[in-house]
Amino acid sequence: MEDDVRAVEEVSTPEFATFIQLAATIGARRGTLVALRWGDVDLERATVTFSRSIAESEDGTVEKGTKSDRTYSVTLGPDTKEMLAIHAGRSRERAAAVGVEFGRSSFVFSDDVVSHWSLAWPSHAWQRFSARAGIARVRLHDLRHTAASQMLMAGVPISVVAERLGCTEGNILRTYRHFIPGSDHEAAELMDRLMRGTSISRPANSSEAGAA
Repeated sequence: MEDDVRAVEEVSTPEFATFIQLAATIGARRGTLVALRWGDVDLERATVTFSRSIAESEDGTVEKGTKSDRTYSVTLGPDTKEMLAIHAGRSRERAAAVGVEFGRSSFVFSDDVVSHWSLAWPSHAWQRFSARAGIARVRLHDLRHTAASQMLMAGVPISVVAERLGCTEGNILRTYRHFIPGSDHEAAELMDRLMRGTSISRPANSSEAGAA
């Protein structure tokens, strides 16, 4: 999947390549990324804070809270931070060219800095650029699932994965349990040992933890 994502980035516009990078490395939802403003980005600390999303409604698109209805922050890797910093420079130049002020309320993903991309545009852009890269079998939303599964398979704690994706640990377990290395296998071996009457070693500080 990583090779597929890089292939799509290479044929995308620089702006959409940055969108893809954030979607792939954070696992953020499309509506959450579209709602992102520069005031939510701290390049010095390499963090992004998500507090709102763009969603469809009967009256069109509306801005509301995140799907989990809470604000959360994630850390950016060095490559993602660099791409976002370069993107910030482009946004400043675009704002100056059209005579509008660039500031904390400016949208990160916008054609004119003032208004955000339409909610449908990233999906259409992904279809177009992925087809150009010969990766038509991959959907934009698959980047979120890939981010979750890759982190879990690498041993990243469930709590950290849940925080980065902006969802609950319970939801991570329900959706991605099969990507957690050895969890079910280890449980099966443990129960067999118990049935054989084999003693189970415990950490030294857990012998008196029966009350838990």
